[in-house]
Amino acid sequence: MGNPWDVTTSNAVATASTAVSIPGATTTVPDTLVVNIIANATDIATPRTSDWINTNLTNLIEITDVNGTAGNGGGFGSAVGVKSISGNYGSTSAILSTSSVQAQISLALLSVNTPTPTPGLAPQLIQEIETGWNSNTSPKTTTSFNVQAGDVLVAYSANENSNGTAVLGISGGALTWALQQRVLSSNYSEAAVWTATVDADKAMTASFTNNTGGFFGGNVLVFRNSIGVGSSVKANVSSGVPSVGITTTQDNSAVVVFNSDWNAVDGSSRVWRTNAGAFTEQTYFRDSARYTVYGGYHANVGSIGTYSVGLSAPSGQKYSIAAVEVRGGTIVAKSDLPQLNIQVKRPSLLAILFYYLFLPLMHS
Repeated sequence: MGNPWDVTTSNAVATASTAVSIPGATTTVPDTLVVNIIANATDIATPRTSDWINTNLTNLIEITDVNGTAGNGGGFGSAVGVKSISGNYGSTSAILSTSSVQAQISLALLSVNTPTPTPGLAPQLIQEIETGWNSNTSPKTTTSFNVQAGDVLVAYSANENSNGTAVLGISGGALTWALQQRVLSSNYSEAAVWTATVDADKAMTASFTNNTGGFFGGNVLVFRNSIGVGSSVKANVSSGVPSVGITTTQDNSAVVVFNSDWNAVDGSSRVWRTNAGAFTEQTYFRDSARYTVYGGYHANVGSIGTYSVGLSAPSGQKYSIAAVEVRGGTIVAKSDLPQLNIQVKRPSLLAILFYYLFLPLMHS
């Protein structure tokens, strides 16, 4: 079944304090149950923790607050809240009634409504949705397309010429778009790649923007059966054939590659590199007075390793290239996921975490 959590983070506070700030993490799926736990070393047999606050979580409630005097004494408090949309949920604060050193942990548990991905098979490209590349009209908005919760979107865009200031942007689907790479150097094409994870089944569009007057465009690739984004790289060279080395983080990933040539060399004889596996082209456009753009993806690069991706022809390009890894995964059916009962006050998973993880930190 894999891990019951999406992400975790922890912290140790070596200087005694009554203030509690448990670090947050960035969830990759919607509808996680965030469990925040604070352990203290106070040798008192009454509850110590109160005033839990995290405005990024809904229905934040305390579920445990126990202290004891057995042995060296100590205790822990815990509170849970819901992170309905994937993203960073920030720190959770609380107050201890007695100053103490602390051990802290935060776990975002997968919901019964969240398909659980496990690394394995390569991701599947479902569709691409591309704008034109032959004008400076901004924004450029794609046609409407359907996505499912958990889909990973990879979007790339290029502007014909850069003055060293970022001018390209993207929005759409009420999603959080993460910039993976941006090539930004004067007298090159600006090239940018973003990713987003879909929070719910929906129909959506994506809009690419350019706040200068240059020609530009964009494309969105929709991947399914992915557990998220891995590594990404970029490069820009004044003359040559476009290539960049990307080191993958797991087996059977896909890799999206995007290149823009400021010299606007004719790419009719183009040859894509294939040492990362077969390549499927999704974008080619040339305006001989402005730029040439190329894009596509390797469906399955195979084993973890470093791969040179890009083109081996034509040469003479003044290129801006970027690549991003899309990690594969298989999806466990929703009905197979375990239920979680959080209405516990005494010996439980929280107690096990405390006694085996936190007490050694408190009294080491």
